[in-house]
Amino acid sequence: MGLLCPDDSVATSKFDVNTMYSILRNHAINIKPPTNGWGRKPDLGKRPADDLERIRFYRNYVLWEKPNAMLMEKIALDYNWKDLSEAIIRLRNGRLEKDIISLRKRSDIYLRVLNNTCSSCPPGIYF
Repeated sequence: MGLLCPDDSVATSKFDVNTMYSILRNHAINIKPPTNGWGRKPDLGKRPADDLERIRFYRNYVLWEKPNAMLMEKIALDYNWKDLSEAIIRLRNGRLEKDIISLRKRSDIYLRVLNNTCSSCPPGIYF
């Protein structure tokens, strides 16, 4: 056919979160629905679909609910990071754990520098 992708260059690694979520939600027949249903952030569920919902939730939260440099208390940042990173690690069967730990260390350094340059920011609040 080749109408949409004439050179067969389509790879799922090039899909964004929205595209992957839509494909998995609507076309993957071997994924059980999330504990709280599609479109809702799961509380404690550990199914793959629960983790997909977590990733969708945090993506939408950062892009649409807090689109500007968001202020977040360190406690909330730590909780959200843990929740999201555990979902990614589970979905990748532990293969990204070292990368996620490294990214968190680098982001902590960046946030400390950022907060030190912001004289009007209250302590314990991160962008």
